[in-house]
Amino acid sequence: MDVVIANANIAEIPADLLVLKHADGFYGADRAIAQVIGFHEHVQRGQARFRRGDGLVAPEVVFIGVGPLNEFRYERIQEFGAQAVRLAREHTRVIRHLALTIHGPGYGLDPEESFLSMIAGIVAEWKRVDGTLVKVTIVERSEKRCALLSEMLLEHLGDLGLARGDRSGTAKLASKAQAANIAGAPPRGNIVHFGARAEEKPRLFVAMPFAEEFIDEFEIAFHEASKASEYICERLDLESFTGDVVTEIKRRIVSSDGVIALLNNHNPNVFLEIGFALAHGKPTILVAKDGTKLPFDVSGHRCILYRTISGLRKTLTSEIASLKAQGILARSA
Repeated sequence: MDVVIANANIAEIPADLLVLKHADGFYGADRAIAQVIGFHEHVQRGQARFRRGDGLVAPEVVFIGVGPLNEFRYERIQEFGAQAVRLAREHTRVIRHLALTIHGPGYGLDPEESFLSMIAGIVAEWKRVDGTLVKVTIVERSEKRCALLSEMLLEHLGDLGLARGDRSGTAKLASKAQAANIAGAPPRGNIVHFGARAEEKPRLFVAMPFAEEFIDEFEIAFHEASKASEYICERLDLESFTGDVVTEIKRRIVSSDGVIALLNNHNPNVFLEIGFALAHGKPTILVAKDGTKLPFDVSGHRCILYRTISGLRKTLTSEIASLKAQGILARSA
């Protein structure tokens, strides 16, 4: 089986089956495809609804119910990947090529852990029972994010039981001989529990405006700086969250080892999250674009000012490493 990362529109992918989610509603690519094919049904968690791909290149689409979006985290994302492979294997038609989008980064999960959790589910289920599936395409419209996904995939080949594919940026299931010779660290454990292990990792909570213009800050600077000190990095999408927002903010902050706060645009939600963090004694790293006028209530706190994303990543990497070494970053009991 080949795993391919494609910079494309999923509506234009010539797969045998598109696999999308229904998270008690439609979001992102799921919503776009649902509108194209005229699908408006509710899909219960664990259930699947197949529909013809009218208006798409792929002949068929399946929506998998995953429950509320804020509960669709790493372990469930891995289950989603596994269910996609099972549905392909059990289909009445021969399914050789699946296409999926990534899930997690768009609503605040760690980009790497969410992506790798889905790949782990796909690979583990494919290995469990032989089938006709020979190709899985992960579709991403952002060229920059697509490049990041390819890097993540190649970095974790050994963890996932994969080897480099025949084309650049692709992977394939490794033979036993290949698995023994893949460069890098040996697997960190059974991939069946990849998503569950992600939930146990120390994490930093990011308070920031949930806007497209700050994607690079989150996915490049904050994520990579956190990863360098073995933290995962999460934020909260207040627009897609359903439930008691204040309680969820408090829960996320209290369960984190520390907070990174982006002060650009003086977003009121960010200051609410900073207030919670400081009230609960959480170490909080303030960050702002050079030239940002800091409000009086945080002007007395140290703030990392940056001009470029690469510069921010470098400075923040050092800051997080220093705070960790001093024992300042710590999860509440």
